[in-house]
Amino acid sequence: MACFFGFGSLVNTATHKYETLTPARVDGWARAWVYNELYEHALLSVIPEPDTRIHGLMAKVPNDDWAELDLRETGYTRHALQAGGWNADTTAVPIAQNDVQMYISNRGEAPTAATPILWSYLETVLSGYYQVFGSVGVETFMATTRQWTEVLDDRTAPLYPRYRPVTEGAAKAVVLPVIEGLNIR
Repeated sequence: MACFFGFGSLVNTATHKYETLTPARVDGWARAWVYNELYEHALLSVIPEPDTRIHGLMAKVPNDDWAELDLRETGYTRHALQAGGWNADTTAVPIAQNDVQMYISNRGEAPTAATPILWSYLETVLSGYYQVFGSVGVETFMATTRQWTEVLDDRTAPLYPRYRPVTEGAAKAVVLPVIEGLNIR
């Protein structure tokens, strides 16, 4: 059974319809904000970092049909995770060690003020981490993400197409102060 490991917006289950979800971890990688010329703003990818572990969400790809997910992840390439380089909390179906893939940006220059992080994107991601892992998940996300740059407050006219604002009181209490503590423009 083919699965993907999501480490950004794919952790927010309101942004997709994939099932058989389970919290998971991948060793040897850190998240990083990168610039890819296909997009006008920073996006999340991963970079090798031997002593780091990132948390995310693993989900089954129905019928091993990657086409829809590949389209969503334009600008990224799927990479098979090494056996033993990941583990999942629980799974409803068996997963072979070599059946898990994650998307890595095709280009990965560090973002600049000219290519800021979208508030709408970051809020969607952090909301997902809060839903799955609670406030500790948000803290861990922040601690294991590199190459931060300015955040563009686009909430009044969201540029991120899958924007999911936090609505729950507890999530707002955790997520919004984290974003507000960053360099906002």
